[in-house]
Amino acid sequence: MSETPLLRVTDLSKAFGGVQAVNRVSFDLNKGDLLGIIGPNGSGKTTTVNLITGFVKASGGRSSLKDRRSRAGRLIKSCVSASQEPFRW
Repeated sequence: MSETPLLRVTDLSKAFGGVQAVNRVSFDLNKGDLLGIIGPNGSGKTTTVNLITGFVKASGGRSSLKDRRSRAGRLIKSCVSASQEPFRW
């Protein structure tokens, strides 16, 4: 029997008006895994991280940490993110 992933992202999507910023992103991260999200400006990298951490509400799909569904800001203590701009609370 396989272990439950530490982080599970399933069909995560976000639309801003008529713009589909993130479209059905899915992946599992297990203990010891490392994930990088790369792409050109405007490709949805920051939005994806904000959806996973719960800072932005998804249009569809879900993210869960150890089988606990994301709620606004709850996953942030367990996630690491690098940004060009300083984070403002």
